[in-house]
Amino acid sequence: RQRAYRTGNPFIAFTLLLNESALAVMRGHLQRAHDLNEEALRLAKTASLERLVFLPQLGLGRVNYFWNQLIQARQYITTAFEHADVVAYPNPTVRGYITLAWIQNAEGQYQQALQTLADAERVALDRHALEALEMVKGVRAQLQFSAGENEAVTRWARSSDWETFDSSARHGLILSDESFFPYCQILIASGELPKVKRAESLLAWRLKDSELQRRESTILKIRLVQALLHHAQNQPDIVMTSLLQALEIAMPENCIRPFLDEGQPLIPYLRRVPREHS
Repeated sequence: RQRAYRTGNPFIAFTLLLNESALAVMRGHLQRAHDLNEEALRLAKTASLERLVFLPQLGLGRVNYFWNQLIQARQYITTAFEHADVVAYPNPTVRGYITLAWIQNAEGQYQQALQTLADAERVALDRHALEALEMVKGVRAQLQFSAGENEAVTRWARSSDWETFDSSARHGLILSDESFFPYCQILIASGELPKVKRAESLLAWRLKDSELQRRESTILKIRLVQALLHHAQNQPDIVMTSLLQALEIAMPENCIRPFLDEGQPLIPYLRRVPREHS
């Protein structure tokens, strides 16, 4: 990136800033992701890259969502959509729709969130973006699960690539975090021991894999879903252990939203934290 700056290649520098910001989100470094997107936004505005300003705006919207700054997040996303290049950049556009759907759901606009995901699905289908399509379906399942529509999520899970996934023999399936977590959660919610054990095994595999890749954002979510699993098994002490592990990742970066998105089951445990743990 520094070489791109020195040799007068603002587009290359811009692209690398966006890649670095995506890596920072994966690592759980939200402030760094914010700063990199801010730099990319300034560069786009001053280096004749105005047509690309929507890309860092989408990134800033996502970071602000994690911080639970919903008004700022919505402003960034809606501003980005005013001049988004869907044809050239379908994947970032779809991720922007996903962020907007999460914001709408957080604000109690569940049906609007589903409509936003339908718009995202059309973009993914039109552009033959299969990975983006998998993400959209997974987020829809997550929102439906949170809304208590377990029957719809169960139908989705049966057709999901995770249903046939074997961690010891990878076989070209299209997989994503967005689909992984609702799949595990519907297994846990079934209350059936074989399904709960499969969820436990998948979470343990995903944790090991994410630790190798230093995917802190995924590890945080794994710890929260593990907490839900232990809550379902009536193991409150282990719930607290998983929750504290999640908080250890989230607190330095003020990453609030993943805890709120899990809904009611974790609230009593979160209330115990300040009383019991420094």
